[in-house]
Amino acid sequence: MNFKQLGIDESILRALNEMGYINPTPIQQKAIAPIKAGKDLLCCANEDLGKTIAFAVPMLQRMGKPESLDDRPIKSIVLAPNRQSAMQIYGNICQCGRYMGRIAAVIYNGVSEIPQVEAINRGADILVATPLRLVEFLEKNLVRLDKVEYFVVCDADKMFERGLLNDIKNIKFKLPKRHQTLIFTENLSSEIRAFAQKMLYRPFRIDMSIKKRRTNIAAVRVTNREQTKNKRKIEKPKRQIDKQEKTPRQNNVEIRKTARIHDEFKMDISTPRTAKLSEEAAARIRAKVQAKLKEREEVRRKANRANKANNIINKKTEKNKKPIRRYNRTRGRGNRKQTTKE
Repeated sequence: MNFKQLGIDESILRALNEMGYINPTPIQQKAIAPIKAGKDLLCCANEDLGKTIAFAVPMLQRMGKPESLDDRPIKSIVLAPNRQSAMQIYGNICQCGRYMGRIAAVIYNGVSEIPQVEAINRGADILVATPLRLVEFLEKNLVRLDKVEYFVVCDADKMFERGLLNDIKNIKFKLPKRHQTLIFTENLSSEIRAFAQKMLYRPFRIDMSIKKRRTNIAAVRVTNREQTKNKRKIEKPKRQIDKQEKTPRQNNVEIRKTARIHDEFKMDISTPRTAKLSEEAAARIRAKVQAKLKEREEVRRKANRANKANNIINKKTEKNKKPIRRYNRTRGRGNRKQTTKE
């Protein structure tokens, strides 16, 4: 199937041939007919599938050639998420409508408003804009939307990520009641579906991304399983080698020592099984440990007694100290004043 079989005008076909488009892509084959019929559209497709041509060609054909060159109100609005996509869409629309006599203008943030306002005032049939800049122009009464017939939202998922869906709704409320709305997105999340349900009226739905995603997920699952199997095969001999390299001393259980005793009471743990202490040896160890604990307690008690005695002596000496007396001599032979210093 080619564009001629879809019923496209010869002037648009000529522009498409110059752009290098001969046969339409699957999304163009499905979208052109319902847009020409005047239906609302919800299209979910990945990038680089010719979405701009899919809505620009039927929109230009329905608009036709301009009746007069003087009075040219805005008849279609195309919203883009950022400056780069707005410039790309603007370029494709200008090339498609080269021989139709239709003029397009683009407005976006980050530059001066004066040249953009001048381009709109000269006459523009199609306005490509970012939502924030269009809202600014509407607040300043620089743009009129009372004769808009086509409203296109490109990359609605990116608009949602940037928090622009409410601005798009406000723009739509200012449009006339009779207009055609087209929404293009890369994924159909719950938020995008709720947004489309409020914006569209009995839309024609196109979904071109579900099959690709399912195949990709299946391929990823298969590759992950193969990788895990290969890892297990590689890791098994390593674990066996590690077990063989361990000495019997590492596998044995270490005995916790109850106290620091002489070397003769240390146990040999090199054997695979731990030896049990005899009753006599255990009794000897207990007796030695208890004796050491008693010695430590006696030393601690003696130290406490000595500290107490020293504290008592220090208190007594402080009480028995007499204050130092000093006398200040006066100039005359008067009485001497006695001062005490502690």
